Amino acid sequence: KCYVCLAGIHFTLMIDHQPLIPIFNNYSLDQVENPRLQRLLMKTRAFQFRAMWTKGSCHAVADALSRAPLAIPRNEDLIGEDPTMAQPICARLSEDVFEPNGIYYREVQTAAEADPEYCQLVEAV
Repeated sequence: KCYVCLAGIHFTLMIDHQPLIPIFNNYSLDQVENPRLQRLLMKTRAFQFRAMWTKGSCHAVADALSRAPLAIPRNEDLIGEDPTMAQPICARLSEDVFEPNGIYYREVQTAAEADPEYCQLVEAV
């Protein structure tokens, strides 16, 4: 998903699974016997990165992004939850991010309209 942003730059990959550090940093594909790890290495070979370990509790941004709601939760998503609390929060997040009158959409739209290169691109397309 992030290939366009990460291709061609060197970055640090922060992971919370220590056994993967030497595999990512030191092993070549032929040194790994596990087929699942081989597939993982093949997928990541297109990128230039150095893997570093951090505690899982320090991955707040990644945890928040992986748990960000994509839509209004269904009833089966709310088992054991108070639906009166979850619905307004998820609805507000969805509106802000995805709706044309949401705050994030407006900020992006305003910034895009002020960017001369973007305006030239829109005209060209």
